[in-house]
Amino acid sequence: MKRNRALLAVLGVALMVATAFLIGSDRSQAVWDAGVFELDGNIHDDGGTLPTDWDALFSAAGAELPFPAGSGGIDSAFVKDFVVGASGPDNSYHEPSNKDGDPIDGDGDGIKEPGDWGCVSASNPTDKTNILNAYAAAFNPSSGNKAGHLLLYFAVERYDNSGDANVGFWFFQNDVSCDPASGAFLGSKTIGDILVVSAFTNGGSISTLDVYQWQAGFGKGGTPGLNPTPIVTGVDCSSAPSGASVCAKVNSGVVVAPWPSEDKIGPDKDNSANALDTSELFEGGLDITSLVGNTCFGSFMAETRSSQELSATDKDFALGDMNTCDASITIGDSDANEVGTPHTFTVHVEKNPGTGSVPAQGVVPVVTFPDGAPGSVNDSDCDAGTDASGNCDVVVNSDVAGSFTAHACVDISIGSTTIHRCTDGTGSNSGDATKVYADARIAISPLTYDNEVGTDHVLTITLEKSVVAGVWTPLNGETVTASITNSDGATAAFVGSNSCVTNASGQCTVTINSPTAGSTTVEATWAGG
Repeated sequence: MKRNRALLAVLGVALMVATAFLIGSDRSQAVWDAGVFELDGNIHDDGGTLPTDWDALFSAAGAELPFPAGSGGIDSAFVKDFVVGASGPDNSYHEPSNKDGDPIDGDGDGIKEPGDWGCVSASNPTDKTNILNAYAAAFNPSSGNKAGHLLLYFAVERYDNSGDANVGFWFFQNDVSCDPASGAFLGSKTIGDILVVSAFTNGGSISTLDVYQWQAGFGKGGTPGLNPTPIVTGVDCSSAPSGASVCAKVNSGVVVAPWPSEDKIGPDKDNSANALDTSELFEGGLDITSLVGNTCFGSFMAETRSSQELSATDKDFALGDMNTCDASITIGDSDANEVGTPHTFTVHVEKNPGTGSVPAQGVVPVVTFPDGAPGSVNDSDCDAGTDASGNCDVVVNSDVAGSFTAHACVDISIGSTTIHRCTDGTGSNSGDATKVYADARIAISPLTYDNEVGTDHVLTITLEKSVVAGVWTPLNGETVTASITNSDGATAAFVGSNSCVTNASGQCTVTINSPTAGSTTVEATWAGG
C-alpha cells in the first residue's frame, strides 16, 4: 500500500510538471496567439520562421534588417542611448520637472516655456534609470486571430537592476524630437497618443502594467491631457490570457545582447560583454486595433520614471522614429515626342493606414515643373482630386523643343496624422518624370542650280534635331529619302539610290541627271525616329 501511494504521488508530480511545461511553451512562442513576435523575456529568435524576435529585426550594429517574410512588418527602429565605457554625461535626459501629464510644446512654437517638457544633459544619471538601448517594431499580420490588426512591440535595456523599476513607453502620432542646444522638445502630444507604464521587480516579474491615452478635456483649462484612468490594464505575458491586447515581460535571467550594451559591473553580476542581468530588459506588446482602432504613430519614446504613479518624475529617455502608417506618390511616364503633341502624366497616390496599402482617393497632388513649364499645362483633373484608383492626370504640350521635369507632391491625412510625400525617389515614391519635346529640320542644297543636260548634279541633304529651343545638333545614322518632280520637259532621275544615310555631320548626298532640258524639283523627307 505504501509503495502504491508513493507511485501515485510521483505520477501526480510528473503530470503537474508536464502541464506547466505546456503552458510555458504556448506563452513564449506567441503574442496573444498572433504568431508574429516572441515576448519571452529575451532578445533571441528561438528559431524557425515565425514568430520572430528582436535579433531578427536588427543587426549586431543595431541597424534595421528586412522583416521576415510573411510577418506583416511595417516599420522598426533602434535607438542607442549610451556611449560604451562612458560614465556620463547622458545627453538625452528629461528635465527634472518633466511629468507625463505635461504637454511637450504647449503652443507649438519650438521654444521651451513654463509647463513644457525640457531636455537636458545629466552628468550622473542614476544607474537603474539609465537607458542603454531602446527599440520598437510595428506589424500588421495577414493571417491568424490578429490578422489586419496593428500590433506594436517595444523594448528597453537598462544599465542596472538595483531595486524595483518603473518604465514608460510613449507612442506619439507626431514626430517628436529634442533640440539639445535650446533644451526644448519639438513636436506635440496629440489626442490619441498612447502611454504604457509598468513597474517591475528586480526578480524578473511584472508588477503593474497600465495603458493610458492622451484625450480631450483632461489638461489644464479643459485642454487635451492624459486621462488618469487606464484604457486597459495588462499583466505579465507568461500569465496573459489568450487574445489579451497588452502584456509585458522582463528577463528572468541573463540575456546577452547581440549588439553593444553595457551592464553595470559588480560582484553579483554577469560581467561578460553585452550581458543584461535579470530585469534589465523590459519588453511588451500592444494590439492597437483592439484598444483604440487603427491609429498612425510617427515616433516613440522609451523612458524611465521615479515611480508607477502618473505624477512620477520622468528620468532618462530614448526617442525613435517609427511610422505605422505610410503613403507614396508616383508619376509617369517619361517620354519624348514631337513638338505640338499632347502628353499625359499620370499621378498615382497610395496610403497605408497600418493595414496595408490602398489607393488614396480624393487627395489633391500638386505637379510643378522646377526647370520651367511647357507652353501648355492642364492639371484640372488633379485639382479635382484623385479617383477611386488613386490616379489623376496632367496633360502638357509645347510648340517649342525642350525638356521638362514634372515633380509631384501630396499631403495625405490618415487619422489625425498628415503625411507629406513627393516624387523624390525615396521609399516607394517614384522619381520625377521627364517630358522631352523634340523638333527636327531637314534641308537640301544647293537650293537652285543650273546644269547642262546629261550632267550629274549632287545634292547635299542635312538633317538636324533640337531638344532645347534654338539649339540644333546633327542627326547621325538616319535614312533620308529624296523624291523628284519634273516639269517643262525635264526627265531627270536618280543616279543610284534616292536614299542616303546621314554621317556625323547629319549630312548625306543623292545624285540626279536629266537627258532633257527642263526644271526638276527635289524634295527630301525623314520618317522620324
